[in-house]
Amino acid sequence: MIDTDCGIEQEFPDASTDAWLRLLAASSNRASTSNNEAPSSETLQAALNKLSYSTLDGLTTRPLYTRADLPNDIPLASARRQSAHHAQYTDGSNSSNDSGIWDIRQKVRATSIKDANRLMLSELSQGATSVHLFAKNRSAASAENSDSNESSWIAIDNHSDADALTDGVYLELITLSIEPALPGTSPVDALRQGYAARNLSGDQIRLALNHDWLSLPSQNPQTREKPSADELSTLGNSITKSTAAEEQITHLAVDLRHYHNLGCTRIEEIAIACASGLAYLKWLRELGITLEQANRQIVFHVAIDHDFFANIIKLRALRETWCYLLTQSDSETDKPSGILLPNIHAHTSLRMLSLLDTDNNQLRNTIACAAAAIGGADSISVEPHRPCSINASFPAADPDEDARRLARNIQHILMQESNLYRVQDPIGGSPFAESQTTESVEKAWQLLQEIESSGGIEENLDNGSLLERIAGSRQKRSTKIAHRTLPLVGVSEFAAAQELHLAQSDACSATSENTDFRDSAAFESLRAQTCQSLNAFSIDSINQSGSDDQATNKTIACHLICFGKPAIYRARAGFARNLVSAIGLTCSDIVLENAIEPDTNPKDWLQAQLHTQLNDSTTLAPICVLCGDDDSYRQIAAGLTQSLKRKGTNVVVLAGKTSAIFKTDDSNASAASDWDHDMFAGCDVIALANNLQQSLGKL
Repeated sequence: MIDTDCGIEQEFPDASTDAWLRLLAASSNRASTSNNEAPSSETLQAALNKLSYSTLDGLTTRPLYTRADLPNDIPLASARRQSAHHAQYTDGSNSSNDSGIWDIRQKVRATSIKDANRLMLSELSQGATSVHLFAKNRSAASAENSDSNESSWIAIDNHSDADALTDGVYLELITLSIEPALPGTSPVDALRQGYAARNLSGDQIRLALNHDWLSLPSQNPQTREKPSADELSTLGNSITKSTAAEEQITHLAVDLRHYHNLGCTRIEEIAIACASGLAYLKWLRELGITLEQANRQIVFHVAIDHDFFANIIKLRALRETWCYLLTQSDSETDKPSGILLPNIHAHTSLRMLSLLDTDNNQLRNTIACAAAAIGGADSISVEPHRPCSINASFPAADPDEDARRLARNIQHILMQESNLYRVQDPIGGSPFAESQTTESVEKAWQLLQEIESSGGIEENLDNGSLLERIAGSRQKRSTKIAHRTLPLVGVSEFAAAQELHLAQSDACSATSENTDFRDSAAFESLRAQTCQSLNAFSIDSINQSGSDDQATNKTIACHLICFGKPAIYRARAGFARNLVSAIGLTCSDIVLENAIEPDTNPKDWLQAQLHTQLNDSTTLAPICVLCGDDDSYRQIAAGLTQSLKRKGTNVVVLAGKTSAIFKTDDSNASAASDWDHDMFAGCDVIALANNLQQSLGKL
């Protein structure tokens, strides 16, 4: 039994914001924390700035948020706090444990109806509650030669195709989500006939027809499909027919996945989503569809990556921005009577997946799926964590059974074991989350107004201004990745040794400016090029099994020349080892342990150490990285590079920043030109690797 009267809490002083700030300021200034003198406001601000950072959207994230940062008057019924799959909770009338479950909607990519049916039954029998198909009629499929996923489309032309596709599937129990041709053409008509043949009533027809006129084709963003008057009329008739028959059909999609893969920031995605949705609302209103009916026809397809809190906030901000947009209707008779929530289908991001160390993709998918669930997505699709082979790219056209099972079970574990569905908006009330959501809504609304004032989403797509903006965001993101300020585990940081040498493939080639890209693509291409350009030296070493009688040939492309005791070189050697692994180089240490004697010429000392450490038959690797402290660099800087190159190396890199080690008035400053490159925290790793490859190519 716990003694509640022990008074242990009295031993600890109350934690206040001012006390925390004073400790932060003292720690930042390396001052004594016992100093009772209150730091100045400038000191406090400087300390906070050190721990704050700005996102690509321009949002500032601070290290501490308090109640004072909570926005005023956020009602419990706010759109940011709700989602459609929790709608039954809003009036307190339904407390069923299952009322908040999201839809596990797994993707089926197949090249034939037979394979699609087999995969559908596999997914549904093992826990998926709906499937997402890619289908067209044959004429549309054959004409779409430029689509990157053409091999994943199946053709549905008639009732026989639809019947074969859904053979054995209990259609009345699932939602069938497809990316078809226009509503009213063969795929939709064929599916409706299939439902009728099974004597299913209108309210048992659950289809998500995800046609999108405002998404960007991944291979050629400048060309997009535009609806004709006949197509819009067909759309209106199909919606009217569905409404009359009480069919649960959504006809339109706002697909943000292409924008996301082009490099959009989160604020841009929200603004583009609302601008695209607004264009659809205008079309549907002209067809006589009410605002509430029009809202039900649109599904927002949102890509979620592994930035956990940022993606939760993105979904909350999207709901609030969209809901506020709907309240701005010009028609007083058509304004929503309550909150109209967007229907959100979350997809784990393709942009975040890597061909390097693919097991890390499972962690990325789990984080993204959890963020989508907590953020209130109505349906979630998890991409398989690996393609079918190293020479394939994402999305996996035909993922193996194990990869599909893991993708599916991520959702089951988060739902049934972690019980994420039982709590509505679990981060609601957090000063950080609420403050960031409010700021995101404000910035997204401002950008939405800019898009609308310049002609709307269609005009911005057609004149290229939106693509130009996205290209700028993409460049900023690429720069952060290259400088490793946006780290990628297993790719730019902590590269797996067994995956350093990646075979050259189409998936690793650099992408053009206007196509989808993945964050890791630059490093994948980099490692493939490293393998091609490297004339590696080999040494015999014991393999990882630890067996003394088994030796293997290990490729050594880089030597770390470490000076002195481990305390001197360990930090920079660890940094250098991590960096060269990221660019595809294996490395080995050469430790020059003895300190330089006071009366010894540093150049002579270096020659003696190299002679001691290396046999006459041993040659230095083509790349050597110097690892030590600043004093070591200053002592042996003169002639260092020439000595190493005479011993057989070709490129010498300093682990450190030359400009910080040698001041302008330093007598040894001229020695800085001896080594070829610097590597330091925040350097451009891609540029450094390209320079090293050029040097290696001259061997």
